[in-house]
Amino acid sequence: MPHAKPTFCSLFGPSGPGLQRTQTGVTELIVDIVDAANRTANAKQALNQMFDGNGKATGAYQYGGLPVWHASSGNGQQSVCLFYTMNGFTAQVLAIGEHKTSTSYKLEWGPTPGAFSKNATIQLAN
Repeated sequence: MPHAKPTFCSLFGPSGPGLQRTQTGVTELIVDIVDAANRTANAKQALNQMFDGNGKATGAYQYGGLPVWHASSGNGQQSVCLFYTMNGFTAQVLAIGEHKTSTSYKLEWGPTPGAFSKNATIQLAN
């Protein structure tokens, strides 16, 4: 089942969520993170999926007592996946990664400790 359409988004850091931003504002931040790999179009599509309320559940993963969702765009060659929680109408991005296999993701940005830290691999069930 889809989640509520967020009005705002924040990037989650070591001290908690940062400033709430609109889709345009958060797009600039996320594009800066993935642009070095020339995945801007994939980042924008993953954000559209998230802001449209079409993220997918990650199964048992939780963060701060909230279920973790993911929105992704691209294929195994070039992709962007956002991992986030929903707190009311605010999406809180925990980590950004890309497909490693069809069901696993290598995280390239993730300032939070634990499963969603930078360089971690997230494995989702089929």
